Parts: sequence; C-alpha cells; structure tokens
Amino acid sequence: MSGTVEVDETFIGGVEEGVAGRQTDKKTLAIIAAQADGDHNRTGRIRMKHISNAGEKTLRAFITAAIEPGSVVITDGWRHYNREAFASTQNTPIVDNLRKVNTQFSSINF
Repeated sequence: MSGTVEVDETFIGGVEEGVAGRQTDKKTLAIIAAQADGDHNRTGRIRMKHISNAGEKTLRAFITAAIEPGSVVITDGWRHYNREAFASTQNTPIVDNLRKVNTQFSSINF
C-alpha cells in the first residue's frame, strides 16, 4: 500500500458484559489499513490482521509490512502511534478523522 493510508486498531466481538475500555475476555484485537484511492473520497486496498496486542512494536511491524516507505499514514493519535513508532518506516504520521477505516470496521458482522 502507498500514498495516503489510514491505520487503526479495534476490538472485534460486540458488547461484553462486565468489562470496559481495553479490558476483554472474549474479543479479538485487529488492526486495519485502508488506502485512499485517487481523490481521497473512495477507499482503495484494505489490509487487516489479528494482533495479540496494540503495543508500539506490534503496530510498527504491521505498518512496515503493509505500507510502503514514504507514504502518509493517518491515525487517531493514540499514544502508540507516536513519531518513534514511525521512525524506521520512513512514513509521515498525521492525526485525523479515520473515515475509511471506521467504515471498514463497521461493516464487519458480529
């Protein structure tokens, strides 16, 4: 993937009784990258992967494998998407609204 790419992680699995935030007993953690297509109004290619944690090393490994150096990576600004996480990827991080990623996550059936 190249150009402008949105990246985010989320738990998949619906509402879980008795837990809040990033606590979970049954949900699956996934990361997704959605490439902007042309005029940025459409979504191009998608990459999605199950991840064991949302730590900086895990996020950097996904970004390095899925996105070409020199791309612009848009995130939600969560602390593990920091400049150090992008240092070895040669990508430019930007914090913004993740319309393409959120659309893809919302289309997953639980």
